Amino acid sequence: MHLPILLFPFLGMVISGEVEKSAMEIVNDQVTKFLNAVSSKKKDVILQLFNTTADDQKNVDQFMEKFKGLPITVQSAMFNNNGAIESNVLIAEKIPGKVVMSKSPASPTGWMITQLGAPKPVSDGKKNWEFSMCWVGLLWCAIECLVDWADVFLCYQTRDGGECVLVYEDVARILKGEEIVLKIAFKDFETILKHQSSTLKVLKLHSNHFDNVLDILKTVLESRNHRLKVETLVTDQVMKILPFLDPDSLLELNLFGSTDQPIRTMEILEIDELAELEIWRKIKELSIWDCYVPSASLQAFTHFSKCSIDVELVHLEDVLLLKENLLQSPIFKKFRLYYTTFPDIQQFFDAMGPSISEPQSSELYNKYFAFSGTSDLPINDTVIFLVQ
Repeated sequence: MHLPILLFPFLGMVISGEVEKSAMEIVNDQVTKFLNAVSSKKKDVILQLFNTTADDQKNVDQFMEKFKGLPITVQSAMFNNNGAIESNVLIAEKIPGKVVMSKSPASPTGWMITQLGAPKPVSDGKKNWEFSMCWVGLLWCAIECLVDWADVFLCYQTRDGGECVLVYEDVARILKGEEIVLKIAFKDFETILKHQSSTLKVLKLHSNHFDNVLDILKTVLESRNHRLKVETLVTDQVMKILPFLDPDSLLELNLFGSTDQPIRTMEILEIDELAELEIWRKIKELSIWDCYVPSASLQAFTHFSKCSIDVELVHLEDVLLLKENLLQSPIFKKFRLYYTTFPDIQQFFDAMGPSISEPQSSELYNKYFAFSGTSDLPINDTVIFLVQ
């Protein structure tokens, strides 16, 4: 008599499992089709996979750029009472999202994404999420979701008493052992750079931070399908990083010499190999600190809008040729040339005429001279500074 009662829930579990598996397969197919379309830049396919409007068509290029190279993992999927599929996904191994799909003959998969859910963390600090659902303008909703998650600050600390913690969003997670902290930090660093698709505002790397961080970075950059986009690079190991950055994104480069010596020394920076790179010719602003540039290489710096470099020895013909080439550049604004020895400095003054001092800097240096390129150019816009 009790057999049907026991059998019915058993059959219900089997049916439920089959439905959920079928939903997972459908969503995974949709994700695969989507990622392939992003990779191959097939805008028409992307617009068919989503329920889009005219505004979405305007945003599809930016949408593809944001999602290029990002992995998407389907965590769960199930049919709802209306026959649609509701699924939870994880983007770039960290960003939770909700996706709702309905049947559509216009889609190449037979299913169309009709709703997207952007995450909002629950205040209890646990890994539970509430989602703000979006029905219209789906592509822009997805873009905003990635932007909101773009600024992430991870702090790895060793506190008093040897306690090691990882601090994220003001919540400290206790770790044990310094080696574990470094291992986790490097793994997180590698994961972030491997899947980074948006442009980094600043990338700062110093060889003194950790022995193998630059080797890890070089390996990750070499493995990427596309070059890393960075606006400002600050480093003392430029040739290990610069060749792997996107030439059209880098605006500013700040280089500095080694500072791990007990006595500060100024090394010579050989730029022949550096100047051969395509990205070198596209950078707008350059600063080089704690190392000398050979005066014979000065003409390799005339294409920058703003530039600041050190030379140990400079001659009159070097500076006059530099000035002539700089003033031919349509983007030139400012050039600071720091020198240690200028044997014919008086001849330079005689040739150039009276100098124009920069008030805020005149008290900081023994000699500080500014020369306008031509008389009809504003001194604040186009100047050459000589600093001893």
